Amino acid sequence: LNLSDAVSLATIADSALQQVSSMVTRMAELANQAANGSFSTTQRKTLESEYRQLDLEIRRISASTSFNKIN
Repeated sequence: LNLSDAVSLATIADSALQQVSSMVTRMAELANQAANGSFSTTQRKTLESEYRQLDLEIRRISASTSFNKIN
């Protein structure tokens, strides 16, 4: 890799990690909300649904982020 490639790789990785970091933070918030006992079963199911969607998105980002066709 030359310097330009290294910078591009770092930029791509940083972007993907920022997105995943934000999602993990939101997942922690959802888990705390669901565990606090003040939500109904229906509300907790909605929290769980969002949690699962975030999990799927993290997995998609992980599978699709690449540099020079290398994940």
